[in-house]
Amino acid sequence: MSIFDEIKNNVDIVSIIGSYIPLVKAGSSYKGVCPFHNDKGPSLMVNSQKQIFHCFGCDEAGDVFKFVQLYKHISFVESVKEVCAVAGIKAPADLKEKDVEQIDAETQRLYSLMVDLSGFYNYQLLNNENETAINYVKSRNLTNEDCKTFGIGYCPES
Repeated sequence: MSIFDEIKNNVDIVSIIGSYIPLVKAGSSYKGVCPFHNDKGPSLMVNSQKQIFHCFGCDEAGDVFKFVQLYKHISFVESVKEVCAVAGIKAPADLKEKDVEQIDAETQRLYSLMVDLSGFYNYQLLNNENETAINYVKSRNLTNEDCKTFGIGYCPES
């Protein structure tokens, strides 16, 4: 587990984001007016269990560090320090931008794997004769073109 994961596990994203913008409980999540675009209604959702935010208006999403980084227009490392300050926990003294580069390389590798896997599932749906998957897609009034465009796929049981 990275130092960033440890910090995220020790802070409450709702409290941190709520210190910047008003949030209101909505089911198991919280909602608020998104500060990243000209929002009229509460399109920003914050999920405390998953420790993520997502705006359904501008599609910004991420973790607590990303929110603070975007909100305050600061670097990732500065956002980590800011989150620690707001949460009242000690920030790592030796945190440098090079630490972020290591995380970014790992994130890129994982992202690449996810893109490949998504393509595999899409191929399975469009080129497999699985009746269950085909019937489901038809019941949702989706065409093969829709499945290609939106990367909809099928995960075979095997």
